[in-house]
Amino acid sequence: TLIPYDNGDEDYSNDAPIELEANIITVEAGGHISSDGKGYAYGPGISSYGAVHGGYVLYNDELPYGNALAPTSLGSGNADLYGHGTRYSGGGAIHLIANDGLNLFGLISANADEFDYYDYKGGASGGSIWIEANMLTGDGVLQANGDKSGDDAGSGGRIAIDAENNSFTGDVQALGVFR
Repeated sequence: TLIPYDNGDEDYSNDAPIELEANIITVEAGGHISSDGKGYAYGPGISSYGAVHGGYVLYNDELPYGNALAPTSLGSGNADLYGHGTRYSGGGAIHLIANDGLNLFGLISANADEFDYYDYKGGASGGSIWIEANMLTGDGVLQANGDKSGDDAGSGGRIAIDAENNSFTGDVQALGVFR
């Protein structure tokens, strides 16, 4: 599990993703690079009806935030609407730079924490994944999903792939409320 930097203040522009740079990065089948639930406990997109990040959610007037082309922002957490005292965090942020190539046969994820629908809280939003690679291959999965529980789920996060040579055939998911 990779934990991004959150300095704890309310200026969300100065936090940072986990950044890993190597010539070749390989995630084998069954392998997993994760920053699941390592985003904000609160954050800029928090709401009692589901947190925003890469998209909108029902009944939340907050605007999506972050950079779609170079995503490094953390996902927002849920609001404890009924005072249960349990918080669920948004997805973290991962920035992978593979100078020669990224071979993805496993899973890279920055998903929001999931909660039991019957906790009656808005869901957290997905985080960010930014891939910069000369070559991207494989049939694995990239995920930055929001919490999927009920109507008050969080939005998906953001995923950007910047690869000069891209033969990746896997799934790319930044799913939110209505999935």
